[in-house]
Amino acid sequence: MLAACATAPRPTPTPTPSAGSPADALWALAPARPRLAIVLTPRALALIDRGAATLREVLARTPALTSIARTIDAQLAVLLGGPSASFSDLGIDPSRGAALFLDSAGDPVIALAIRDRARVEAWLGRGRLGALTCGTVATFAVCASSPAALAALGHGVAPPAVATVGARGDLEIYARRATGSVAIVGQLDRGELVLRGVVTGVPSSVTRYLGAPHAPRLDPAHASGFAVMNLAPIADYFVAKSGAVDHPLADLARAIRGPLTILIDDSGAPSDTRIAFDSEAHARWLVDNCAQFVPPALVRSSQPGLCQIQNPWTAASIDLWTVGKELRTGSLQAFPTGATLDATPLGTTMAGQTWSAAVWGRGTAFAGDPSQGPPAPPDAEGFIVLSALFTEAGVGVRVDGDTATFVVGARTIFTNPEPVVQQLLAIPPAEMLRGEVAPAIAVVEAAPTSPFARDFRAGYAGMLLPSGAVGLVAGIVSPLFVDWYRQLTRAD
Repeated sequence: MLAACATAPRPTPTPTPSAGSPADALWALAPARPRLAIVLTPRALALIDRGAATLREVLARTPALTSIARTIDAQLAVLLGGPSASFSDLGIDPSRGAALFLDSAGDPVIALAIRDRARVEAWLGRGRLGALTCGTVATFAVCASSPAALAALGHGVAPPAVATVGARGDLEIYARRATGSVAIVGQLDRGELVLRGVVTGVPSSVTRYLGAPHAPRLDPAHASGFAVMNLAPIADYFVAKSGAVDHPLADLARAIRGPLTILIDDSGAPSDTRIAFDSEAHARWLVDNCAQFVPPALVRSSQPGLCQIQNPWTAASIDLWTVGKELRTGSLQAFPTGATLDATPLGTTMAGQTWSAAVWGRGTAFAGDPSQGPPAPPDAEGFIVLSALFTEAGVGVRVDGDTATFVVGARTIFTNPEPVVQQLLAIPPAEMLRGEVAPAIAVVEAAPTSPFARDFRAGYAGMLLPSGAVGLVAGIVSPLFVDWYRQLTRAD
C-alpha cells in the first residue's frame, strides 16, 4: 500500500547496499537454496497495515468508488475473514516481521510472530498449520514440512542475487527458476514505494523489444516528465500484427533508427518528441504527407518540411518538422522557462541512469484543466479521484545481455502532512472535472513548502506519460512476460 502512516514524511531511502538490514533476521530463517522467498520487515507490515486503513477510508468517502470498495471488501472477507482485518486482528504480531519461503522441493516454510494461534488458523485454514511441523527458531514461530526441515533452519542468508540489486529494503523477494532468477527490493515510506530489481535469464523474445540503453534527454530542474524507448522493434511488432507490410507507414517503421525520446517541461509548451530515421527523406516523409493521416479540419498548415496540426481542444497547435534525419514534434514557438523545480529522489534516479525503456512523470491532477484535453466521460469521477492520489510515477528497464535491471516507483499525496492530505481529499471530484483549481491553490498557499506545493508547480502534464505507459505495458510488455513465465514453468 502506498498510503501509509500519518507521521511526518521522510525522504525516499537512498539506494545503497547496507549490512545489518532488519530483513537479515528473517533471511536467517530461510531454507537452503529456496525457490521462493518473500521477506517483510516490521516496518513493512506497519506501513501495509496503515496504508490499507487509509485506502479503505478513501474508498468509503467516494461514492464513485463504491463498487470497487465492495469488490475489495468481498475478496478480503474470503481471504482474511473481514474487510478491515489488520495483522493484529489475524493473530500476527507485526512488530517482528514475517517471511514465506518455498524450499528446494517446493514445500512451504512460514515464519511469523504469532500472537493468537487460533486466529491464525482461522484465516489460514484449519489444519494447514497442523499439516506442518511448527516450532520456535530464533524466537520466531516457524512451520516447515518436516521435523528435519525445521531443524535445519536458523542459519540462512539472503541469496547472492539479492545483493546484485544494490540496495536493501523493507520488502525483499527472491525467486529461482531453471533458467534464471528474480531479485526485488522494495523501499517503502509514507505514501511512496520504490521497487528495484534484477532479472536474469530473460529470453531474447523479450529483450529484443527493449534494445540498447540510452540516457534520458532532460533538464531535471525544469522537467516534469520524460520517456525514452527503442521504438524500432515495437514498430515491427505492430506492423507484423497489422499485416500491412507493404504500407508506406510500414516502410517508415523499418527506417527507424535510434530511440524515441519525449520531454515535458514546465514551460507550458507541447511535449518535445524526437526520433531518428536512416535518412532525411524518411524523416521528412511523414511531415510532408501529414495531410494523408490527419483529418483535414485539424491541419492548420502543411508545407515542405513543416506541418502544423490544430489541437482539437485548445487554440494551440502541434508542429511537426525535421532536423537532419530526426523527426520532431512539439512547438517552434518560444515559451518562457518556468520556475525551477525541486528534484525528487525518484526523478534524480531516473534522470541519472541509462535505460533501454523508461518513463517518468510528476505533477498533480489537481493542477489540470479538463478543457485542455478530451472531454471526460460522465462516469469519470472514480478515475479522477484515483489519478489525483498520485503525484509521481516512473519505471525504467535496462537490458544487458539476458539480464534486466529495473526501477519502479510511485509517490502519492499521502507523503504530505496530514492536514494537507485531508484538505485535498475534501475537494469534490466534480470541481476537478470543471477545471476549478482554486481549492488546490488554497492548499498550496496554506502549505507552500509541502510536497504538494512543489508538485502543483510542476503542473499536470507530466503525469500523462506514466498513465499512457500503463496501456503500453498492458498491451505489449505484459503478454511478453506472461509468455516468458510459461517458458520458465515448462523448463521446470
